[in-house]
Amino acid sequence: MFFEHGSATITGEVRTTDFRDADGVVDPDHQPGHEWVPFVLTVPRDTAPPRGTATGRVPVAVYGHGLTINKESMFIVASTNARHGVATIAIDVPNHGARQEGQGGYLLDLTSPRSLGRLVGLPQQGIVDHVSLVRAVVDHLGDIDLAPWSLDGSHGDGIADLDTSLLLYEGTSMGGVLGLAEYALIPEFDAAFLQVPGAGILDILSHSLLWPLFSSVIPSGASAGDAAALF
Repeated sequence: MFFEHGSATITGEVRTTDFRDADGVVDPDHQPGHEWVPFVLTVPRDTAPPRGTATGRVPVAVYGHGLTINKESMFIVASTNARHGVATIAIDVPNHGARQEGQGGYLLDLTSPRSLGRLVGLPQQGIVDHVSLVRAVVDHLGDIDLAPWSLDGSHGDGIADLDTSLLLYEGTSMGGVLGLAEYALIPEFDAAFLQVPGAGILDILSHSLLWPLFSSVIPSGASAGDAAALF
């Protein structure tokens, strides 16, 4: 896939630890499982100074996407990042993008009381998934050598492209909400940029234009107090 100022787009999978039970609830008493989650990574065209570091490697930005969309929305920021010598990587949050099969389906198919557990577990699992992603970047992606790229198909210069000791976080909307916790939990992050974030994703939904899509989560006949307890 071509993107402006880019040398390469790489796809693969990262192994995550799934703490959810069969109902999608994060349960400390449940035996964790594992899931291979697809990722997409973009490498800048120019990794040499002044855009890259003195070593010829570039920092890596982990991107968190917004509600109802997917990891590919990272291309909105990937070109700008690449122009400034920053690689970008992203995965889907549960029930978004490629992570629907076997997980209850797409987010907007989970707007009923019986799916409340999955809605509550989604942001919790999404946060720990990024812990796994960062670990994979640090442990396994530091040897990639794809830049510069030439029209004849040749690539690489013998110097690894990514400086995995310099990690950033970028999050938009829901990605910004989850990013607050991720930045606190992941010591490898050196900086973060959170675009239109907030505190409490369920509370944000109940006061947003998306609320009509999610209001059916509240059981019919629930009292005002019971409904408030959900959010």
